Amino acid sequence: MTIIFTTLLSLLISAILIYRYRDVRRKQELMRLKKEKLKTLKQAMFNANHYVNNLSNNLQLVQMELDNKKSVSQETVEMLTGAIHDTTLELNKLSNIDDPFDEKGFNIFFL
Repeated sequence: MTIIFTTLLSLLISAILIYRYRDVRRKQELMRLKKEKLKTLKQAMFNANHYVNNLSNNLQLVQMELDNKKSVSQETVEMLTGAIHDTTLELNKLSNIDDPFDEKGFNIFFL
């Protein structure tokens, strides 16, 4: 009788430990996924911020020229047009990322 009891007790303890181990592994995997999502979001925000700041700097240059000269040079207009084009292109790349967990999707080179 004692052998049966200890066998059942050891089986019960083993089952509990296996369940706990699987639960810990599942929670670790969920934490890893959350970290990856945060990393992905940070990278996307960094890239978007970079291009929006470039565009903002070009707009400030236009504003300075308007304040000082009351006109904008052709060179500045071309720079602004290029910045608008680059920003649109890169933000479209970010919006077209299919797999947010794939780091290769964020290999966007800054212009």
